[in-house]
Amino acid sequence: MGNTLLILSGSIRLKELKPVMSQGFKPVLRSAIRERLANPYGEMICFMMFIPCVHKPSQMTRAGYGGILAGGIVLIEVAILNVTVLGTAITERSIFPLLSTFANVQLSEYVQRPDVIVLMSVIIGDFFKVALFFYAAAIAISDIFGLPYRKTLLSCGVIVLLWSQIETPSLSEHFEFGRQSLIYIHPLFVYIFPVLFFLLALVRRSRVRRGNSQKTRPS
Repeated sequence: MGNTLLILSGSIRLKELKPVMSQGFKPVLRSAIRERLANPYGEMICFMMFIPCVHKPSQMTRAGYGGILAGGIVLIEVAILNVTVLGTAITERSIFPLLSTFANVQLSEYVQRPDVIVLMSVIIGDFFKVALFFYAAAIAISDIFGLPYRKTLLSCGVIVLLWSQIETPSLSEHFEFGRQSLIYIHPLFVYIFPVLFFLLALVRRSRVRRGNSQKTRPS
């Protein structure tokens, strides 16, 4: 519905997409590795906490790849809409580019400023995102300390509440902390920890196979 309103209002200008990669491929690759790969695709580590709760593990791989593909298409579409409606300069300076994009929709006197719908969608989406991360953190703490996850919910909630008030008291500081975390904190969960766990899994599987082969070897 939002895309249809933007097209009918004549706000989309495809010429804003040019020139394509005017500074070459290097800035695109640097941004993809340092920022865009960790957020949001690096956040898939959160869903790894829910794998033991899956009732049909055989369908997990297909659902995961489908979700990644669908999310990537939506992100590409949103980026194209922001640039074609606002332009590159405004998109870079805007705090919420999508909200500013839909604020340009105006059809006669009947349809004006449908950005309220976008704002509600963002609030609802952030609620589920925070809920998933909160639940994953509670499960992780319960696994580490051997406690039922229900007993960790209150402590996790207090930590999140206090941390949000102390670490990011303003919106600008929140974005700066997020930018720094994408560079220094997210790589631990996106690159280092997955590689270590993968290597440990290979070592463990090789030891299991070696032990099984020794047991089945005739004396």
